[in-house]
Amino acid sequence: MKPYTLLAPIYEASMDDALFKQLLYTIKPYLKGDVLDLGCGSGLMARAVAPDVDSVDACDIDSTMLETAKKKAEGENLTINFFVHDMHDALDKQYNVVLATLDVFNHSPDFDHFKKAFMNALDALKPGGILIFDILRCDFIKTYKNFEETIDTNEGPLLWKANLLDDDCTVKHTFEIGDRQSSLTERSYSEKKVVKLFKKDKNIQVLKREIFEDRMVFMIKNTIKMQEKFCIFFYGGFWTYLELMHAIQFDLHSLVIL
Repeated sequence: MKPYTLLAPIYEASMDDALFKQLLYTIKPYLKGDVLDLGCGSGLMARAVAPDVDSVDACDIDSTMLETAKKKAEGENLTINFFVHDMHDALDKQYNVVLATLDVFNHSPDFDHFKKAFMNALDALKPGGILIFDILRCDFIKTYKNFEETIDTNEGPLLWKANLLDDDCTVKHTFEIGDRQSSLTERSYSEKKVVKLFKKDKNIQVLKREIFEDRMVFMIKNTIKMQEKFCIFFYGGFWTYLELMHAIQFDLHSLVIL
């Protein structure tokens, strides 16, 4: 059974409404154009940003969550393109904004997978595009020690348990309804380790970093220009030519003439 199968119907009700509103308020100034909600879950964030942008695509690995997401979007008369996708696989489209919020990267099984998902998200940015992502803080994950809660659902009581694993910055959640059970694991990584992925990249600009009660939120921009991407694509390896063209600030029209 997929991790969120049992949780999908009550997923949004289990969220902290105040923290979600704070997160939405923080990211709204950076929304524009075509947006991808990566790891969209029930589509809460996708629906929240849809009125402020040109278009929204939303993907998740869990088809049950996507079914819930589609129904909720239809109920609000919102046009959102939902599709199944594993964040550890490359995307075939680019966006003005990629959202990886509400613990998305924390679901990676290890840091190598985290890095792969992160790089895939960066590669999905158009020139000048913005990646908005968050990471659960270790201090928050530790609050799940010996956690247990029962939630009423249409299918019966759902028992939610959480246990910390050996490193204390990793938590395993289990969900049970009758004899059905699913589980998922979330891992926190230090800010230093995460920032190291993009700190020395001259094409990445950190627009904002904010610390919430439970998570760190980053807005980072891909500053590479369309001309630079175009030239690299067609002239990869010809670095002398690339540097010359960049020096004279060529545009696409002059490139065609050449």
